[in-house]
Amino acid sequence: MTELRSKIGALNWGATCVNYDTALAVSKVGSKQANPTKALLREVNHILKYLAGHPNTVLQFHPCDMKLHTVSDSSFCSKTRGRSRAGGVLYLGACDEKNHPIPSPVEVMSHIIDCIPDSAAEAEYVSVHDTTREASIAGIF
Repeated sequence: MTELRSKIGALNWGATCVNYDTALAVSKVGSKQANPTKALLREVNHILKYLAGHPNTVLQFHPCDMKLHTVSDSSFCSKTRGRSRAGGVLYLGACDEKNHPIPSPVEVMSHIIDCIPDSAAEAEYVSVHDTTREASIAGIF
């Protein structure tokens, strides 16, 4: 299943560097690659076909005061063995008139939390922590 792992690796790089709209789907197939199946290869090929049909994904940055905005979320006990998923987006840019960040993501993350939270609130705290840690690792703070 070297083909599967190399495709998932390429998708993972693309989801974090180029095409943010596939980050969740790539994270989900990546978490299944330890037990490769033909169904998993079909899922990966489906993502690749989606990307082939949407080749013009563009990041746009607009002149502004360049403030960092972060959004995080989690899903509690949504994965096997009681695990939860965390996700976050880091925006670097301005806000619109309703104080919502103008879409200018510089980092998108989605992963299974490495501990097992006891509640939905704890899963949210872990997601906020992971998103903030990612911002600090990226040198944005």
